[in-house]
Amino acid sequence: MGLYRSPSIALGINIGIDFLGALPTIRKSLRHSDGENLLAWLLCSVANALNLLAIVGAASVKENYWTWQIVIYPIYIFLVTSTIFLLLWRGQRNRYRSI
Repeated sequence: MGLYRSPSIALGINIGIDFLGALPTIRKSLRHSDGENLLAWLLCSVANALNLLAIVGAASVKENYWTWQIVIYPIYIFLVTSTIFLLLWRGQRNRYRSI
């Protein structure tokens, strides 16, 4: 019973499900980079980086605020959006170089 009442387990499941949902977008970014808006993904990555900075700022104000449960999801989202942005940037840059 204790396992199913754990917020850490729910967080892990949430990240796993979200990653499964991100896989088609990552695949599309690899194969058809012109189908996604590069600026939108850049802004999303910047916003997620600012979110991480806000967590660091809050941790500096309050002791013991920074636990892995607090930072893991923002780090995960930053990594996924930044990966998609970099894949799109690389694909679109290579496409324009070949012209």
